[in-house]
Amino acid sequence: MARGAEGVRAALAETVHSGQVSADLSGGLDSTSLCFLAARENPELLTFRWAEAETGNDDAEFAARSIAALDRAEHLIVPQHELPAVFADPDRPVDADEPYAFTRSAARIRYSAETLAARGSELHLAGHGGDELFSPLPGYLHQLLRRRPVTALSHVRAHAALRRWPLFGTMAGLLRPGTVAGWWRQQAEHLSDPVGSARRPVLGWGVAPLRAQPWVTADGRDMARKVLHRTANEAQPLGRDPGEHQAMLVLRSAAAQYRLTAGLYADAGVELRLPFFDDRVVEAVLRVRRHEHADARRYKPLLAEAMRGIVPDVVLGRATKGEFGADIREGLRRNQTAILRLFEDSALAARGLLDPDRLRAAVRSPQRDYRVVAALEPLIGCERWLRAADRPAPRRLDALAP
Repeated sequence: MARGAEGVRAALAETVHSGQVSADLSGGLDSTSLCFLAARENPELLTFRWAEAETGNDDAEFAARSIAALDRAEHLIVPQHELPAVFADPDRPVDADEPYAFTRSAARIRYSAETLAARGSELHLAGHGGDELFSPLPGYLHQLLRRRPVTALSHVRAHAALRRWPLFGTMAGLLRPGTVAGWWRQQAEHLSDPVGSARRPVLGWGVAPLRAQPWVTADGRDMARKVLHRTANEAQPLGRDPGEHQAMLVLRSAAAQYRLTAGLYADAGVELRLPFFDDRVVEAVLRVRRHEHADARRYKPLLAEAMRGIVPDVVLGRATKGEFGADIREGLRRNQTAILRLFEDSALAARGLLDPDRLRAAVRSPQRDYRVVAALEPLIGCERWLRAADRPAPRRLDALAP
């Protein structure tokens, strides 16, 4: 990892350019790293962050330490009362060629882009992709168990203690990795099963089990099963083992969605740059043995080592992550009526895929966790996208010429 960290540092430095630059400064390690790299080229950069609604979120504390160190930069903090609520404007479409999944934050992203444009920013750096790149999913344990079983068992014990994994189930999953095709067939067979425990590790050829929500109709589930079986017949692994496959899968999936986020910034005249998705950075990270930067006892150790001497040690040693539950709960409460109104004449329901009554019951029920919210986001994205796809395309003027 020591050699790999040098490569990651060099690759990240190449992706940060001078000019009229702004950068997110949430307080987390990802965005903070980019801010300090950018400040080496442009000490007068503009940093940007949203204030938190959650009192238990210590992002503000770590952001303040970074702000003090970036004493030549300009710092813009948007207070909560100025931000659009989470899930605001649920019926406003995102112009895209696929459904946009980050719908709960779309109004805030537009507001941020417009605010930065008004301050003269032409290029904005954001740390999206850092979680996917520097927090390997547990699939890496398959190959590690076969090559270095003692090290693998140590990792399993550490993960089990931290995340309360069941040891027997974890070892059983590691001894039977299966195939990509088998994983997709399993999702089809268990599509209607209840959602399992969140404590079970993701060890297969996906990032999470696929389960139909209660508002999906029987026809919708049947259609999904057919697609899943067809996918099983066509799917090919993205790597030599489940760990490599998972690493590429999360990057590809996230990159597709953040490309749409970049479109929202572009609408305001700001280029969104995401260095953690840059090929040079991805390749530098993938060269490092995954088990060396998947240490359950340290937070993103590869990025921390790459930024040693650039980012303050107090930030590199951070072991917590921001909590945004208050934003989600308040946003859902304020915009619940508007969300349900969106589905009163649902395009998904018109195709027999969605039961609006079941959706209404799920959204209005007490939420013991964020599973409904997590499923609601892409559902809104699918509804928006399908409505836009249903609209007749505008007639081109040259087609009307005699």
